[in-house]
Amino acid sequence: MKSNRKSKKTSSMGKRDIITKLLAIFGTLLVWFPILAPIVLGINRVIRGSKFLVDYLMPAELFPVVVVGAALLLFASFRSHLYWRLIEYSLGAALAFLVGGQVLAFATGLASGKIEAAGW
Repeated sequence: MKSNRKSKKTSSMGKRDIITKLLAIFGTLLVWFPILAPIVLGINRVIRGSKFLVDYLMPAELFPVVVVGAALLLFASFRSHLYWRLIEYSLGAALAFLVGGQVLAFATGLASGKIEAAGW
């Protein structure tokens, strides 16, 4: 009887491990998507015979995708009890960089259009 209970417990833990791994994989893909998408699209332009151009605002535009991916990673880390502090700090850094970039654009006048985006 006891061995039967033990096998049910290990099978539910196996399912939990699979779900945790899937959450971590999909979360990682969603977090990296805004970084890789502009590069892949730029390489696509080169293959078609045009200049290599990268939309540097695309990661900021796709920030909600990063938030969903980070939530999946946080949930996976809480389930597995691994790397949760590192993921929290990384999400905080991503948010700080997004806000910092917006504040910098506002402070320099690039956000309002006062200064033309022509370089330093």
